Amino acid sequence: MIPQKGRFTALVGGMAVIMLLVGAVPLEAQTTGSITGTVTVQVTSRPVSGARIQLIGTRLEAAADQSGNFEIAGVPMGTYTIRVVVIGYARMETTVSVT
Repeated sequence: MIPQKGRFTALVGGMAVIMLLVGAVPLEAQTTGSITGTVTVQVTSRPVSGARIQLIGTRLEAAADQSGNFEIAGVPMGTYTIRVVVIGYARMETTVSVT
């Protein structure tokens, strides 16, 4: 199956925009997958380190590294809402499917 990728942006106080690129990648067992992505400021393309990425309705979450990259592994197949929380930015949510 081809990984699904999404893009989500939100204007924060008329100043900065964060972009979240998400890919849901199936693992070999085909019962779970992983969600990977990058959190950046759209205007500057600067990575946002330390962003907290939560998979709503589960205990799964990750933190973005210094390059804004993150991975949430061991995600059961299904459709989820991802929440991104970064100090100084508005909270954002988007939907992703792991197939």
